[in-house]
Amino acid sequence: DRSRCPADPAYDFGCAANVKSATLQGATLAAAQRAGPLALKAQYDWLDASDDATGESLPRRAEHQATLGADWTAGAWTWAASVLYVGSRPDGGKQLAAETTLDLAATRRIAGPWSLQVKLLNATDEDREPVRDYQGLGRQAWLVLRYAPN
Repeated sequence: DRSRCPADPAYDFGCAANVKSATLQGATLAAAQRAGPLALKAQYDWLDASDDATGESLPRRAEHQATLGADWTAGAWTWAASVLYVGSRPDGGKQLAAETTLDLAATRRIAGPWSLQVKLLNATDEDREPVRDYQGLGRQAWLVLRYAPN
């Protein structure tokens, strides 16, 4: 239904359209292992998401996604790294490219429930396009003061 979209049929930007009925099926395989100060985790997701009326894949839904991560804790410090892969996916007649991002973090427990964290998201400054013709966030640096009572 394009009733809320501009009259130009070539204009696809900002036009929301609901799908009457869709089928989503998938599977997730996850594993985690701790060995002393090292914690490893991995996850793979497979998704088949389609519009029941057309059989077309739902927009912005990657068929494949995977995460690998590792945390190392030494005293009051925790060092973390994770890699996220999101497969290619359709969006408005265009195929969005697959993306792989690397996130890094260092966390220091300060006192009691307080901690200080420095994190670098998308450390390799991967070009991202989460939505057709919209630039995703590039590299980001964060300084976080966290209070987490028990």
